[in-house]
Amino acid sequence: MVDNYIAVGSGKNTAGLRCKLCNETNAIKSNRAVVEELERITHAPAQVSSIACRNENCTHNGLADTSPPTRYQAFGTTAAGSRRFRCKACAKTFTVPIRSSLRQRLPGKTAIIYRLLINKSPMRRICEVAEVTAPVIYQRIGFIHEQCLRVAAAHDERLQSLKKTRLGIAVDRQEHVLNWSSQFDRRVTQMGAVASAETSSGFVLGLHLDYDPRYDVHDLEMAAQACGDPAKRPAFRKYARIFLPFEDGPNEAEDPLPEESRLPSRGVRIHSPYTIYAHFYRIGQLLPEIEQLHFYLDRDPGLHGGCFAAFGPRVKAGTVEAFWVRIDKSLSVDQKKRLLAASEAALAKAQAAHPGMRKFDVAKQLLLSAIGHPEFLGLPVVKRWVPHPMPNMGEPAKAMCYLSDRGDLDPSTLADYLLDVRMHALDRFFMQVRRRLSVLERPIFSPSSNTRWHGYAVYNPTVVMRLLEIFRVTYNFVLVGEDRKTPAMRLGLASRPMTLEDIIAFLPGDQSSVKA
Repeated sequence: MVDNYIAVGSGKNTAGLRCKLCNETNAIKSNRAVVEELERITHAPAQVSSIACRNENCTHNGLADTSPPTRYQAFGTTAAGSRRFRCKACAKTFTVPIRSSLRQRLPGKTAIIYRLLINKSPMRRICEVAEVTAPVIYQRIGFIHEQCLRVAAAHDERLQSLKKTRLGIAVDRQEHVLNWSSQFDRRVTQMGAVASAETSSGFVLGLHLDYDPRYDVHDLEMAAQACGDPAKRPAFRKYARIFLPFEDGPNEAEDPLPEESRLPSRGVRIHSPYTIYAHFYRIGQLLPEIEQLHFYLDRDPGLHGGCFAAFGPRVKAGTVEAFWVRIDKSLSVDQKKRLLAASEAALAKAQAAHPGMRKFDVAKQLLLSAIGHPEFLGLPVVKRWVPHPMPNMGEPAKAMCYLSDRGDLDPSTLADYLLDVRMHALDRFFMQVRRRLSVLERPIFSPSSNTRWHGYAVYNPTVVMRLLEIFRVTYNFVLVGEDRKTPAMRLGLASRPMTLEDIIAFLPGDQSSVKA
């Protein structure tokens, strides 16, 4: 495998590997940094049994009660009504809360705040409507986030045992901007979130922001200076995952900060390639039983590298396929209509030449003609772009490139795969993020100052990270489409839609929403 690559320089102070087969060059990544990022994004609240010993030194720690024999005995109740139990192994007692919001003052406000958060209400308006203070809102955001993580973790086991012949997964990144936190430095903070959605159900498998709130950037920079990281190439640094201030310069980082952008004032920004790589490894953990995975990747830098790094052996075995997808998102509505009309006219003309043939079969014939042309086959794999013969208003100028070409697919099968390529499920989710979360709406252009103002953007990246996960879980398990089903129901993970109150009241061990 080593003989298939040549070590080259891929930029200032950056080492890379060039593939001898396709001549593509990718920067070398730190394996340790990928593992660290994977551990971060897989963190979830403990999902212990509702009745289980909490003593870490006990042999019954985390073990559910069985009957017979029983590991625990009832030991009365607390003043609040929660049940108390005593472990027969260590004789320590523990309580099982009767509700998730046991210690909250005014727990009835949580559902109101939750509903307003996902319906584009600015923070100050939420304070007015819910009649609470700002600290209460941020405390409840933290609580709702924890509950959403528990709901997601409870369904992950079902997802990991899901058996299907094939799943299509659209992958893309969305940029988010935070306002400045100091009047002396009015540069905004820009971060990206990588997401994956199953194309048929719309279920969002993961949404990960390149941000870690657990560390202080100045403490890590001193530690990096002490161990000599600035003198090393990025992939060989101890803190390769973290974007540190000494990297904020031209050509100093593999993914330099955008112009007029700065590092977050709290927490640390992660180099986006490591979040992307960890994201793909996480998808592999969630879908081990799927026979074939087809990834539809935006041209965002790093996505195809992360896909092949996580699924390289499966790509070689033919159980994972990867496609680039190119869609012009800058087109106006009129331009989209004109392009769509031209595509439909070309398809209608081809169909007229084959009377009695279905539109799908005609489109397949057009694809077979395109991918079998000698000029097309003479191009490098990464330049073999073919337009989709059946576009729509959401994807009017769609073109695809088959990245995982091993030369073993017959043209008919490849044409079927190309016809199935689509990004709509993920684009719709990203659109809902913009429309439903006020802090992540698109910036407002100010003619007077010729600048863009992010009027409702927050200053704390942790709030953005929490709101994104809250909305992902809400989108998957609560919001229903025209078919009156949620994405989780379409994928076979849930038997009914959850309500916001269900998420708020969710306790570890609750399987009422999981499909039997």
